[in-house]
Amino acid sequence: MTKAIRVFISYSHDDKEHRKRVLQFSNKLHSNGFDCRIDQYIEHDPPADWSLWMEDEIEEANFILVVCTPTYYERYRKKGPKDKGLGAKWEGAILRRELYNLEE
Repeated sequence: MTKAIRVFISYSHDDKEHRKRVLQFSNKLHSNGFDCRIDQYIEHDPPADWSLWMEDEIEEANFILVVCTPTYYERYRKKGPKDKGLGAKWEGAILRRELYNLEE
């Protein structure tokens, strides 16, 4: 049996409707055989260290899908309120580092 392709979905918590759409998208990918990872699947039992969870998920993913809304981009660029969107800021920093260190 072939192992499912693991996809980490990075997104910002823009509002409830956006979170709902991301969850629906992830569920759709999952129903088509992808092993999707998003925080909404584990919020009922969160890890002790969300930042470590994010790093592990990015490291273990075959693909990283970024839902890049204007809010996500603002947080990725470290603009806007310092106390908002910490998850997207953290994931953005990890992704920036990974892209910078890509080997050809």
